[in-house]
Amino acid sequence: MSLEANKTTLRQYLEAWGNGDTDTLKALLDKDAETHVNALHTEPGMTFEPFACETWITSFPDTELKIEKLVAEGDLVTAYWVVNATHQAEFMGIAPTNKQVTFGGLEINRIVDGKIVEIWRLSDTSTLMEQLNPTQTE
Repeated sequence: MSLEANKTTLRQYLEAWGNGDTDTLKALLDKDAETHVNALHTEPGMTFEPFACETWITSFPDTELKIEKLVAEGDLVTAYWVVNATHQAEFMGIAPTNKQVTFGGLEINRIVDGKIVEIWRLSDTSTLMEQLNPTQTE
């Protein structure tokens, strides 16, 4: 597939993630996809991605995910994205704060024949959790 086709696949995937569209996520993931959550942990992408998305969207239903940078080379597409959302339901044991959060993430996706087969994702969870801190003022 062309670099532009691979970039389009990732744009569609991230748009679906931001909208909570798990059917589209599943359609764009290879059946054997893997998500590298951090340096020491890998999850089966076909189950992890929809679960993580549903969990996020339940807590932050007004999510806006904006792609800031998108770069492709070979079968890899890298994206830097920024999320803006409001914490409206429990998330990771934290009661809803109704706080607006903004944080970024960087990911590298390997795309083969129009399907995402591997995701390496780093999300700025430190910034996210700092903003959810109940003692943090707005």
